[in-house]
Amino acid sequence: MFKDLILNVFIILMFVLYIGPFFVKRRQARLDTGWRGKLLAGAAHGLLAALLNTCSVVAANGVTLNFRGTAILLGSFFGGPAAAVIVSVFSLTARSLMYRAPEPALIVLSLIAALGTGVIMSRLQGFWQKWAVGTAFVQAFYYVSSWLLGYTRLSDVGAYVIYQGIVALFGAILLRYLLRTQSYRVKAKEMEAELVDMLQMHPGFVFKVHKHNDRFVYEMAEGELLGQLGKRPSDINGRSLEAVFGDRPDKLYMLTLCCERAWSGETVHYEITVHDRRLHVTMRPQWSNGSVKDVIGCGVDITDYFKRMDSERANREKSEFLARMSHEIRTPLGGIIGLSSLLQQTAQTPVQRDYLEKIDSSSKLLLQTINNVLDFARIEAGKIVVEQTEFRLEEVMKRIADTVSSAAGNKPIELVIRTDNRLPSVTIGDPQKIQQILMNLIANAVKFTDNGHVCVRAELESGSAEEAVVRFSVEDTGIGIAEEHRAQLFSPFFQGDGSTSRKYGGSGLGLAICKLLAEAMGGRLELRSEAGQGTLVSFTLPLMLPRREFASEPQPPATVHLYLSHPLLEEAIAGMLTGLGHRVRLLASTAELRHALLTGEGEYVVVDGVDNGPFRSAEAAAALRNRKAKAIALTPLQSRAVTPLLQEMDHVLIKPVSKLVFKGLFEAARNALPPMIRSDRPAAPAPEADARAIRAVIAEDNEINQIVSRGQLESRGITVAIAENGTELLALLKRTEFDLIFMDLHMPVMDGFAATAAIRADRRFDLLPIIALTADAQAETHEQCLAAGMNGILTKPIEEEQLESLLQQWKQGARSCFWTPVKHFSNKIT
Repeated sequence: MFKDLILNVFIILMFVLYIGPFFVKRRQARLDTGWRGKLLAGAAHGLLAALLNTCSVVAANGVTLNFRGTAILLGSFFGGPAAAVIVSVFSLTARSLMYRAPEPALIVLSLIAALGTGVIMSRLQGFWQKWAVGTAFVQAFYYVSSWLLGYTRLSDVGAYVIYQGIVALFGAILLRYLLRTQSYRVKAKEMEAELVDMLQMHPGFVFKVHKHNDRFVYEMAEGELLGQLGKRPSDINGRSLEAVFGDRPDKLYMLTLCCERAWSGETVHYEITVHDRRLHVTMRPQWSNGSVKDVIGCGVDITDYFKRMDSERANREKSEFLARMSHEIRTPLGGIIGLSSLLQQTAQTPVQRDYLEKIDSSSKLLLQTINNVLDFARIEAGKIVVEQTEFRLEEVMKRIADTVSSAAGNKPIELVIRTDNRLPSVTIGDPQKIQQILMNLIANAVKFTDNGHVCVRAELESGSAEEAVVRFSVEDTGIGIAEEHRAQLFSPFFQGDGSTSRKYGGSGLGLAICKLLAEAMGGRLELRSEAGQGTLVSFTLPLMLPRREFASEPQPPATVHLYLSHPLLEEAIAGMLTGLGHRVRLLASTAELRHALLTGEGEYVVVDGVDNGPFRSAEAAAALRNRKAKAIALTPLQSRAVTPLLQEMDHVLIKPVSKLVFKGLFEAARNALPPMIRSDRPAAPAPEADARAIRAVIAEDNEINQIVSRGQLESRGITVAIAENGTELLALLKRTEFDLIFMDLHMPVMDGFAATAAIRADRRFDLLPIIALTADAQAETHEQCLAAGMNGILTKPIEEEQLESLLQQWKQGARSCFWTPVKHFSNKIT
């Protein structure tokens, strides 16, 4: 019996292990759902049932056992009810052929048991649930029914159920093992396929090398870089190093050495060039049982990395070159401008004064050209930095008005500045770059306009609680631009036709810089022009608004009469005064002008063209002398000389006039301050009562710069000492107390940075202000100065306005409070 039992178990084992995988794969691929699949499952497991019938087991008590129930369970699992019935039919047929035909009742019982088992196992979901319920049903139904019909003794039912249950459990365990194994194989293949897909998507390449018969063979190579190198994985996989690189002996030798090193247990890094691509490859051994079984590796394309490094090195060298050129060009230019400025403060003949003014204007034009070239190179090198600081637009427009007053020269041009009264008082952005764009546009407009006007506008285009979109524009009545030249106008170094370039000059960089700066701030620059009809250049900028509100103190309203020669100027001034809360009345004739002057007690009269306009008649001149209203004269810079008529005025303002200038004028009038006369160049102020107590030291190695800086300070009554380098400066500080230090950055022996570090290391000099003097206009240098402990920066050539502004800030800070870093003072047109 035992041998027969082992034989039956062996048959089931072999069937499950060798035939079962076929049906497992079909089941996982869902190929057994049709009638063909059911028929195939029924026939195969029916043969198993027939074989088990043939090898029936005879127990000691004469009970005959066959394990066709296990075949029915397997058939039901793979083929459902139909397959189970087919298995039962095969089993009954084999039994009829080998023995005698079973009783009809037993045939019916067998078929019903098989059908019920198939139905149950097809309806249940869990594996063990299927087998437990299916086994219980087929054994209980068949043997209990046989006992009830008298075909089986009750004493034998228990033996049948136990033996059949054990063999069914064995079959279930085998099938479960097979299903799990096949599932793991499928998952492994899926993971392998996914891994291959991922490796194929690798931007570089990965590979595995095995050493076989002293030759290194690629077992696997994948990656996108292979295709870029003209290779496919099939060109490499399964091939040796000699087969792949046999035509390149130098590379074959190097790769063989690297593989040998990796095979000896070393992680290897090397670079190789293939088809003009520079590759970095890493190889690492894979260990198994203390020995290397394979070498894996990966390669990446570092061509772009080295190109980027080369580009960054080129940009760095360009920046260093710009810094050197800025210093080398601006230093002598600063000497020219500074010495001519000092010379203008001495007595000269008219011819000498004319020569000096031409030297001064030519030097500043050259400085502007140099700044444009340096700016463009800096932008191209990616060194442009957009600041986000709070600023007042009206202050920007005032600085522009103060700067461009001399731009027109002797041209009969009306320079007008208009600001929208709806503009927010404070915005967030980069005021220096806005001013730089407008100054470039104004310089172009004045250059190409011989008569008429140049109007600068700042208008609110749209706004919200967080942002204001401001439109800036510069309009002129100049020569205009031909249509064929407009498209190229923003290209660097483009200057239209040759005749224009020869007549007006210029570098052709101004508009290109303006466009790049506007775009860097999130705006756009547009141009409208017609040849002979003038030009309008505008740009819009989104400016953020600060979270806190800034309320401006309203001025007491006053009545202001306007008698102006240009309608655009009249409209602009009226808008400014209305925005300040004043009442504006336009005068249409000299008679109305006289009446306003004689009867306007406490009122104001604004008039331009004083020397050649409304006061040429004796009646008008008398009205001016006997006036009750306060008279305000607007005059261009070229007519700034104080004539007898201008001396009669209460206030004289240089055109163009900004809103803040009028605001300051009315505040001065309300506080009964002296008359306001605004000039383009502030005269050196008379020494104050305590001016002789101010002592400054200049650390500067350039003799001309020493002369210029000393002259600028001594003209203000400041006592000046000179140090040739940082070492001499430190020695002076030990012997003498100073109020201010002006520090050149580039000096022999000890430069400005080292000297500043030594001074700041001594706590006695914590509150001693240090002002950097540099010809380097780059923002990086200015930031380095402040980080080193300097309090401010003056960029050479130093202009009187910048120096005066710095000194005034120092005085207002009560000297001891000046340690807080101040703004950058730069003569650069920004």
